[in-house]
Amino acid sequence: MKTPLACRRPAPITIRVLLPLVSACALFGQAVPPPPATPPPDEPAVVELSPFTVNAAADKGYRAENTLAGSRLNSSLRDTPSSISVFTEKFLQDLGINQIEDFVGYTVGSTLAVQDTNAAPNANAAINGQGLVRGVDIRGIGSSLGLDYFKSITPNDGYRIGRYDESRGPNGILFGISSAGGLINQSSILATTSRDSGKVSYEFGSGAVAAKRWEIRANQVVVPKKLAVAVSAVDQQNTGWRKPDYQDKRRLFGTLTFTPNDRVTLRVAGERGNEFGSRVAPYPLFDGSLAWLDNRNAKGVAAVSFAPTNAATATPAQLAVGVVARNQALTTAVPGIRRFVYIENDGTLFNSTGTLLTGSYENPAVRSPSGQPGQSGVTLAINDPSYVPHELNSGGPGMYRSQNLNNYTVSLDWRITKRLNLNFSHNSQHTDLESPVITGASPMLSGDANTLQGVGGPANPYVGRLYIDATWISGLHSANYRESRVSLAYDLEPKWKWLGTHRIASMFSRSKDVDN
Repeated sequence: MKTPLACRRPAPITIRVLLPLVSACALFGQAVPPPPATPPPDEPAVVELSPFTVNAAADKGYRAENTLAGSRLNSSLRDTPSSISVFTEKFLQDLGINQIEDFVGYTVGSTLAVQDTNAAPNANAAINGQGLVRGVDIRGIGSSLGLDYFKSITPNDGYRIGRYDESRGPNGILFGISSAGGLINQSSILATTSRDSGKVSYEFGSGAVAAKRWEIRANQVVVPKKLAVAVSAVDQQNTGWRKPDYQDKRRLFGTLTFTPNDRVTLRVAGERGNEFGSRVAPYPLFDGSLAWLDNRNAKGVAAVSFAPTNAATATPAQLAVGVVARNQALTTAVPGIRRFVYIENDGTLFNSTGTLLTGSYENPAVRSPSGQPGQSGVTLAINDPSYVPHELNSGGPGMYRSQNLNNYTVSLDWRITKRLNLNFSHNSQHTDLESPVITGASPMLSGDANTLQGVGGPANPYVGRLYIDATWISGLHSANYRESRVSLAYDLEPKWKWLGTHRIASMFSRSKDVDN
């Protein structure tokens, strides 16, 4: 639920005092001279809009009339020969849409990119940290994400956005930021010099997703018609039904508009923030202990725990109770195999090479407490809420995504003559991403059958207990993107009207993209 609270400057109180007309008798019948002629009011100066900017504030309800998506010049949608959809600020507010993931269902042929062509459990770029922003496929082909028509490496959020433009197909050829699938561009809000405005909204909800989100947006005119500033901020703490499952955001955006005269407009915008959220593992908790666990419950811990000896194979007695293998072979060579385990409970660090591993009923040599053998070729996932609750996120609290971001944009519009316009724009973005994730056929619910912490190590205080075993990678991803542009547009209006009107544009762009 989103409840906008509009904050506007209070209307001035007008007090009118009516004075009665009193005329002296001596003046009765006297001719009254006509009042002096009122000089005609000064005509307001005509504001020439930049051909390089579309102000989302001009959109009316769900309807937008102009776009930059077709040619990177301010053009009427009806005159743009491209497949374009515009999602206005009013549309986003009415539906409570805060990010691209929320409105993809309202687009034409767009879906979230979930790496569905790769079967690896850690292949989703939105989980493993490879993708800095959420990918979207348009008509089954990868698309690009733009921020004010610059390439975006900043995670999207609607708190600073005035509108989204979805351009389908390889039509975004200018500046080269559009993929073959198309482009989804985020147009930032602009500070307006005409009036003050403000909005405070709070979203809350319960159920599968418990939403808590504050959003503030304000526009302040400093010098009427010349200087204005606008700020926008968001504080979000959302939780889901999985444990753990959370999506926190704290971001701040500011923008300035300065118009010293009717020919020059300077705009500056910047943002800083952090997004921190859990990564929900898209796979279940696999079984690596059920046979051992059944025997432990039936026979006791002493019957299913052993001192690790680095033996190449498990003994028949160990196999019968669900101890099936060793954790690699311990060697004395340097360098040799080392499998260090860190126990967060007490800070213990030891070499687990040569220790014993438990298993389930996929091995015919394994026996249940009643003596029934296991079966080969069976892969089991645990579906017993008494051991693993259904709401458990198998990635645990260690599987998260933390992303810091900062960016700024400077744009200068200069109307050199009535028909000739120049624009200079510079954009800089930086982001740091940390996303540790589980890889491979993990995580696995295993049992600790070792009486010692490592071969010849100290006594193991966790013997007989269950633990989650997984292979982790620490996803560290940082990127910098800078781009500068110079654009020149000339409106050609021939003397012969039958030739029509035309706009001739030349553009130059230089960018530097560093991805680590």
